[in-house]
Amino acid sequence: MAGVGGLVFDASALIDYGNCAPDVLALAAVHLAPVWVPDLVFAEVDCLTPEDAATLGITVAETSADHMDEAASRPRTLSFEDYLCFLLARDAGFTCVTGDAALLRHCLANGAAAVRGLRPLIDLARLGVLPLGRALRIARSIEAQNDWMTRAVVVTVAVELLVIRSGRRDGTA
Repeated sequence: MAGVGGLVFDASALIDYGNCAPDVLALAAVHLAPVWVPDLVFAEVDCLTPEDAATLGITVAETSADHMDEAASRPRTLSFEDYLCFLLARDAGFTCVTGDAALLRHCLANGAAAVRGLRPLIDLARLGVLPLGRALRIARSIEAQNDWMTRAVVVTVAVELLVIRSGRRDGTA
């Protein structure tokens, strides 16, 4: 994910990190790519304030009239706010970070890059910015507070973190 122009966090991913490890958002903004959130999406998130956004390096993007109009005729499978994330990612050439399977599928099928919400943890660990053990603890903490997060997702993260650790031990990463 390093090298992308920006990361657009949807409400689900923003809430997960906001509740469990807000500093990961700041690490992502510095080490992966600038972090963006549409203003109407940020308004849905109770765990972060505008002051938090500024401190963490999150840019809250004002929703354009064109995006408002286009989102009004979105597919019924996506919320208005999720569609705004798609539009920002698509039009700016950013990557959408989401815990929502429908948004992930829509982005990938319609010209916007997208990754699952825990991908920044893995990428930060791969870069050596986030300790592997802490990354796994954060993933488990997110699973504990997010009813939609499955054990299988956390196991996948754990496996990827083990691969990173193994590569480091072998001197290949």
